[in-house]
Amino acid sequence: RDQITLECCPTSNLATGALAQLRGLAAGEVALSQHPLREFFDRNLWVTISTDDPALFHTNLLREYSLAAEEMGFSPEELVRIAEMSFESAFLPPEEKLPLLETFRKRARELLSE
Repeated sequence: RDQITLECCPTSNLATGALAQLRGLAAGEVALSQHPLREFFDRNLWVTISTDDPALFHTNLLREYSLAAEEMGFSPEELVRIAEMSFESAFLPPEEKLPLLETFRKRARELLSE
């Protein structure tokens, strides 16, 4: 209702034990496929995919999006929607983020049609 964005950092959530704690499991018993990102997205909540601390968790944004596709079953179109929410939720004035979002959408359409 309030479009509060949930910034999800799957690799960090797994590495820190937060995902295991959420699921009531031991750290070694949980997998990225159990991350609630899919559930949040399917419930039409505003979500983004982020890295938390890339150097500490040995990840980057491309890897996080790839894991969302491979481990959580997100389609390319769904990943585009998540990326759009990232632009829409950014702490930038509309006149700065709207041109960036438009550029992203144009390029995403081109890539998805290939």
